Amino acid sequence: QFHTLGIEYPYNEEDVNDMVIMQLLERVGTNLRYLSLNGCLELTDNAIVNGLAIFLEGNDQLECLQLEELVNITSDSLLYFFKTIPLPHLSRCSLKRCTKLTDDAIVELLLNPAKDKLEDLNLNSLVNLTQGTFEIMNCVNLKHLDASFVRCVDDHVVATVGSQNPSLQLMEVFGDNLVSNKASI
Repeated sequence: QFHTLGIEYPYNEEDVNDMVIMQLLERVGTNLRYLSLNGCLELTDNAIVNGLAIFLEGNDQLECLQLEELVNITSDSLLYFFKTIPLPHLSRCSLKRCTKLTDDAIVELLLNPAKDKLEDLNLNSLVNLTQGTFEIMNCVNLKHLDASFVRCVDDHVVATVGSQNPSLQLMEVFGDNLVSNKASI
């Protein structure tokens, strides 16, 4: 069965739009274990709400979800997706540079069954996040967190994330000007 779909940084951005993704997911969504749509700049909330949320319903096998640099995706669609689709095997999630995302979407991810399996979470450049998101982050298997270029990350956030995520091995904070050399995990 078809279990991997990766469409990344298309040469002609307009060729990979919401309708194309919805049609693909309709055919293969229920069996996917790996989905990457990195750099598909034409995708909007419609692809999430009427694509992922519909055609991944009943898929409890998804292990990797990469939605990097989807600049037209908002928290509303991802909040809906994470609220309606349980992802009990999701171990890797990257929302890097989805710059319109706010706490709501990430908090819903952290409330999803995914939190128990999540090992790698990339929140790089999610500039609208607040410390509240990190204060509820409690993922027992989280080993790697990229929180680079997230404005609210400071020494307190680093300490909180470190104490609440016992498996954490690496927390990236590149470009987080509020983190000092006194920060400790």
